[in-house]
Amino acid sequence: MIPKIRHKLLILEPTKFTPLLAIFFMITHFKDFMNHPAIPALVALIAAIGLLFENARGFARYWAVLTSLYAAWVVLNWQLIDNHMYLWGYWLLAITLSHFSKNKAKALVVSAQYLIASCMVYAIIQKMNPTFLSGDFFYFQLLTDSRFTFIGKLIQFNMVDLIVENKLLIQEVMTNAKTVRLNPGPHMLHIISQCLTWYVIAIEAALALVFLLPRRVAYAWQHWLMLLFLSTYFILPIKGFAFALLSLSFTLIKPTDAGLKLLYLCFMLYIFSFSVMVVNVFF
Repeated sequence: MIPKIRHKLLILEPTKFTPLLAIFFMITHFKDFMNHPAIPALVALIAAIGLLFENARGFARYWAVLTSLYAAWVVLNWQLIDNHMYLWGYWLLAITLSHFSKNKAKALVVSAQYLIASCMVYAIIQKMNPTFLSGDFFYFQLLTDSRFTFIGKLIQFNMVDLIVENKLLIQEVMTNAKTVRLNPGPHMLHIISQCLTWYVIAIEAALALVFLLPRRVAYAWQHWLMLLFLSTYFILPIKGFAFALLSLSFTLIKPTDAGLKLLYLCFMLYIFSFSVMVVNVFF
């Protein structure tokens, strides 16, 4: 059984598989964004065609239509969508343009590498401001974002009630336009926010550096640092961004690297199928 699995992984061509991952994302994740529903419906229909018919994925016109519809949706919703939705748009454009290249595989590899590098460079530049560097950004998230309730079990504090209370205070500000003071919680949250701040800056800077280096020089570092960065999503499942980086990084795996392919595929499966359950059960 194991030799068969290894054989399947060896014949799995990353640059041919990642366009399929993009289609999978269009079907499973894009449905959650239903502003201007006619466009998501068309995107889902065209994505389904690409999922069912392999030949369709080989045509530049197929990707041009899918990318154009996605771009139209981004333009209509640019004030509401998360940053990773823009990253997906650039990746769809890269897949489209690769069909006009003499070497599609190389075009995808180059695009994936420098999209990751650009994403990390932009993230670092965006964070170079007093609000983020002070730790205030993560501190506010800890006080108000329910995704961080798992920290309560780690520090023996009821984060659920704290976050609910602060959300009610924020709602009071929005409805009555009055000044309120959020419940600051224990001092440990200040320390955690500082640690999170500098950990994120350090690892994003490292990722920017290694992905700007030639692939042949930094291949192992690129993947292991990316997996370290994405390990955060074991307990903080943000599917869209994690899946975007996993897809781009999968494109950069050497065809003979069966172990790394398996690791990425298991990570994708976890993100989409088990992450929320694991967080709810253990945290």
